[in-house]
Amino acid sequence: MNGHNKAGSINWLNLLPSLTGKSVLKFGTDKVENISVFLRYNCKSICCVGPNRPELSYSQKITYCHDFFSLNQRSFDVCIIDEMSFIENVASSQELKKYFTAINQVLTDNGILLIGLSNGYRCIKFKLTMAKLLYAAGLKKVDSFFCHPSFEKSSIIYPYSQDRKYTLKLISEINLDGTIRELLKSHIKRLFLKISPYLNNFCGICLIARKSSTAHDNDIVHLLVTHNNDDSLDINQLYPVWYLSHSKQLGMIHYGHGNHKEVLAVYKQSFVGNERSDRTTQEYKNITLLSEYNAEFDKNNILLPRPIYFKADDIKICSIESAVTGCSMETLKIGYNRGRLIAKLMSKLDQLVSIQIFLQSHLSKTIKDKVPQVSAMYFENTSDIPSDQFRIDSYKSYVQHGDFTDMNMIYNAMHDKWGLIDWEGLASGYPHFFDLFYLFTSLEYRTTDKMNKSLLDHYFHSFTETFFQVHYLSNYIGNIVPIYCGKFALNQKQLFDWFMDFLSFNYNKYRMFYKDLKLSAAYAELYKEMIHYSIKNKDNFLPS
Repeated sequence: MNGHNKAGSINWLNLLPSLTGKSVLKFGTDKVENISVFLRYNCKSICCVGPNRPELSYSQKITYCHDFFSLNQRSFDVCIIDEMSFIENVASSQELKKYFTAINQVLTDNGILLIGLSNGYRCIKFKLTMAKLLYAAGLKKVDSFFCHPSFEKSSIIYPYSQDRKYTLKLISEINLDGTIRELLKSHIKRLFLKISPYLNNFCGICLIARKSSTAHDNDIVHLLVTHNNDDSLDINQLYPVWYLSHSKQLGMIHYGHGNHKEVLAVYKQSFVGNERSDRTTQEYKNITLLSEYNAEFDKNNILLPRPIYFKADDIKICSIESAVTGCSMETLKIGYNRGRLIAKLMSKLDQLVSIQIFLQSHLSKTIKDKVPQVSAMYFENTSDIPSDQFRIDSYKSYVQHGDFTDMNMIYNAMHDKWGLIDWEGLASGYPHFFDLFYLFTSLEYRTTDKMNKSLLDHYFHSFTETFFQVHYLSNYIGNIVPIYCGKFALNQKQLFDWFMDFLSFNYNKYRMFYKDLKLSAAYAELYKEMIHYSIKNKDNFLPS
């Protein structure tokens, strides 16, 4: 729980029961952004212990209390302490216990207290003593959650007190990658990964103390048990790990004993009103539609997520879908010498190309009129690309995944099957070869193992080597072009035109539609540079 990342600092809201209609007691008023989020979660009221904040005057739900011990209200459902300044200003452990005892008294019978401790050396003493003080104050059940060690942000939360060995196992399996600077940080963090979170300087920690020992743990866990149509599920064996990415909160629900757990389901949540909420809704509609053809996918050794639960209200949208288990191609690539990567994965590429052609053929015949159609705005012309509306119209007859990249491809080695996830972009109207261009781009093919100084530079040089130099990957792509074109009765002489529309689509996606993404402008510039390079080097496109 790190103050440097506003989104990450409220990711622990996933751990709480719904705040809808609840009375909240909040210590501190410095984190105005967090208070605004509580309001968006539709709580009944918020009593803030601290100075008034004029920025929040728009809400009638907020009251202020400058002396907690003079507080008359005795019926709070949730108490939140997410500002270190409050804890650090308490003179002693005995005084802190006094606060916790008083908080226990103002909570309802099933009330809970959440405490967020940021990373840093000053927090270690609090991490070591907090649970003991909470029990001493009369609270019945204390669960500790902690974030993946980080210098700047906390984006993954583990329920450490539920299964400590499994938590540390998951952390030790995290792949640390990135630029040279990030790799250096990663190596430092790797040294601390197996240290107890209570002693780890680089991780934030969250404690949830419950007034009742029988209080439910988490709404989502109960939704899964209720709607999974499996009476044999044991709630005590469910283990959620929470992630945060852009405007979406993601939970991987593991199930089983000890280290033998398997990922059972995926939970996704987003706020209403942002671009991500629309995509969360659309993805659930898409996998519900695809579930009608499960028998056909199974027969062709394709694994897809299946819908379990969906709910939308005025505040948030959440969906639960079955998990596709295995190892992502993104993970398979890590550790391979980049010059040998494609040789290692060539047999898998044959499988993936066959899967893409089958899916495009099958879905274009069965659901073309049931899925969204790509907007023409994605093909808005730059000054360098001439308009060709006839070509864009020809795309409307074909359905593609829309994000056919390595991170969305899961290999199940036990059954030698490939799973595909993240179907939010399923639509008709993508350029021919779109999914396969995405696949080959995501491989990050390089003739050298040397990383560029920046990740975007690395992507650009990988792009130029993949599509404009002679090697076995460009030869491989060239060999599948006539197979693809033959399947869909296309003129392969237009391959470069489809390629330019693929680049134009991505340029416009980041330029117009992903403005809330931190690196959106940089990615838009990257694709613009790719477009200019491709026009200049058209004669070298996929050389044989």
